[in-house]
Amino acid sequence: MPGGVNGPPTITGNLTITGDRATITRQSATPFRIAEVAPQGSLTVQGVTVSRGSATDNSATADGGILTEGTLLPVASRITGNTASVLGGGIAVASGATARLTSSTVSDNSAGDGGGIHVGDSARLNVAGGSIQRNEATFLGGGLATFGITALNGAAVRDNSSENFEGGGICTALGPLTVSGGFVTGNEAASFAEASPTSAVPCDCRASP
Repeated sequence: MPGGVNGPPTITGNLTITGDRATITRQSATPFRIAEVAPQGSLTVQGVTVSRGSATDNSATADGGILTEGTLLPVASRITGNTASVLGGGIAVASGATARLTSSTVSDNSAGDGGGIHVGDSARLNVAGGSIQRNEATFLGGGLATFGITALNGAAVRDNSSENFEGGGICTALGPLTVSGGFVTGNEAASFAEASPTSAVPCDCRASP
């Protein structure tokens, strides 16, 4: 999935970006995704803010912040204020890819499905601590829309919204969702505000204190 000719090159190797509250942001009016990780690539961001990415033109409609088809490892980072016309405003985890978030915040992003994060089929997402908050989806999963294997450990999913359909906080479909600790609260949707298994397909949801 190309990020557009105006975006940075796709990450094909192993890259670590460490910043003491540094920000990577889009300044131009032309929309482009902030980062894209190829299937063989790996991106680690530590103490970095990723903001104002936009995947809204004809060449890039999935994820305005970071699209990973490989491995993505945000640590103590913020993914905020990004937008996508279709999938994953903040982070899109493509089919077969992996993302592991540690003590990170995904906030104020927007998309058609998965305003904060979209997890594709056969993809894996693990969120340890941190929060998914104030994101907005037009259809499914204001905070998180997952079709893969997702685990939330001590994470807060709050104040997200889904404008026209299900799962203001979380919408889960094909794969299992495990929630351990943390909380899901203050989310709004046209139906199933906090967390929703879609009615079309079975899902496996587990929660523990």
